[in-house]
Amino acid sequence: MRRNEVAAYSRGNEGRDRSLPCMILSAARVRTSYIRVIVALSALLFASSANATNLCGNVSGTLPLSDSPYSVICDVTVPTGQTLAIEPGVIIRFTGKYYFLVYGSLTAQGTATAPITFTSAAAVPARGDWNSLGLCGPSTLAFTRVEYGQGLVVSCGADVLITDSTVAFSQYDGAFLDMGVTGTISRCAFEDNVGDGITTMGPIGTGFSVSDCSFDRNYESVMLNPDAFLTLSNLTVHPNQTTGNGGVGLSSAGWWGTSGTLTDAGVPYVIRDGPLVFNPLATLTLEAGVVVKSDGWSLDLCGLATNGTVDRPVVFTSYKDDSVGGDTNGDGPSVGTACDWPGITLQDCSGSQVTNASIRYACTGLTATGVSVTLDGTQIEACTIGAYFNNFAGGTIRRSTFIGNGTGVMVGDFLDLNLGSLNDADPNNDGENQFLCNTVHLENQSSQTLLAENNWWGQDPPDAAKILGPIDYTPPAAGLYQDVLTTLKVARTNGEADILLQWDHQPGACQYTVLRAASPTGAFQDVSGPLTGATFTDLGTGSIQDSYFYKVAIQ
Repeated sequence: MRRNEVAAYSRGNEGRDRSLPCMILSAARVRTSYIRVIVALSALLFASSANATNLCGNVSGTLPLSDSPYSVICDVTVPTGQTLAIEPGVIIRFTGKYYFLVYGSLTAQGTATAPITFTSAAAVPARGDWNSLGLCGPSTLAFTRVEYGQGLVVSCGADVLITDSTVAFSQYDGAFLDMGVTGTISRCAFEDNVGDGITTMGPIGTGFSVSDCSFDRNYESVMLNPDAFLTLSNLTVHPNQTTGNGGVGLSSAGWWGTSGTLTDAGVPYVIRDGPLVFNPLATLTLEAGVVVKSDGWSLDLCGLATNGTVDRPVVFTSYKDDSVGGDTNGDGPSVGTACDWPGITLQDCSGSQVTNASIRYACTGLTATGVSVTLDGTQIEACTIGAYFNNFAGGTIRRSTFIGNGTGVMVGDFLDLNLGSLNDADPNNDGENQFLCNTVHLENQSSQTLLAENNWWGQDPPDAAKILGPIDYTPPAAGLYQDVLTTLKVARTNGEADILLQWDHQPGACQYTVLRAASPTGAFQDVSGPLTGATFTDLGTGSIQDSYFYKVAIQ
């Protein structure tokens, strides 16, 4: 192929896509027309190179490095049934708002030292200088940079493999994934795009994965529109245009009509633009380590399954909560407060299993309306109401903790609801569930007696004022110390008459108890009672000649 000729096109009308507003010209006419276009559009500052090879119309075969750079002077198409390979180091420059459409197949296999580049021909490039790279057939991109266009579009059910590539300075989203597409995006960067780094139109094909990618200065890193479940992992999000570190957006633009799974993306999922509502037949499953933050909106579900572990719980919390997932809203260090978001509502589908989850800073952490729910190993804290069962809801709560709520659990009309056990088989005798630092631990508003035996109520015996309504809650479990601090700051005070103890406040702790013994292996006794602050003065012990040993128990 000689320079300045149309590269790898089908001559005549054979195989030509007539829908494209493109003319295939002779080499001489191309050169003449191209010069005229440059003169007429000189205000756009498009650069012309005497050594550029022009691209226009149908292309197939190979774009060799020896003919690079290439100038796109009209829409370019890889026709159905045709294959195009682009060699490492090739640069493709667009002289106007033209497409590069792949209906056949594309292999753009660059290298770390010789990447392939799709870019603007303008001397001063800007977002939207050209249209988009459209992948409508099986495509492989590696070490490829797509910049200053309208983004990368994957559609028509295409299967793609995109690795070690960058999409930057797009007028819209960096990459748009249409329904039914499949494939993998890995080790890629999405930077400075006006829209989202990646946005979706569900349902996406099964198993489409995005992993080990970075997102910098986009609107959202990834936006999951209804029914678009991607397998996300190990994402890195730098400051985005809207808010702080951002996260993976969960769109509220319509119902989520199908069941699906949220994987641990490495960054939080964020409900930001309205309540997230699922179809009455759909179940949302969340894998271990998933964090969901809400900016004041509810999560309304039919079925819920959390597959958390003790070390990697599933967390539902406020957008303001920096203790998990970082400073998602970009406001500097902050914590949530009760009723930052409405909470989770379960209705229409029985059998939800909430295992090893944490629900924080909601108005009502979890509401079960007329359905059966199991809470197992779950902690609900700092909510106005931790959990509310009504309209003949039922289920079981076991191995769970309600801490620092206005009301730990509130029950209306219920059916087969158990919050305890007649026989506590735990050798530590720490109860089926733990109720700590709630204003009211448990309130039964119905006329039925609620089984709530063998729970730990924060003190022994429990405060009857914190247990309201017909509730069978005796016998109480023995006291529980969940964790013990042994690293303390110790000093004599008050003329060395007293011992002052101080320690670092522990996140999630609602009260402390100072324990003292005469030897490291002796019997430690409570000498403080319940404390809310991280300090205690042991009066009169500073002048005693005997040695004392201290621990601080955390609840």
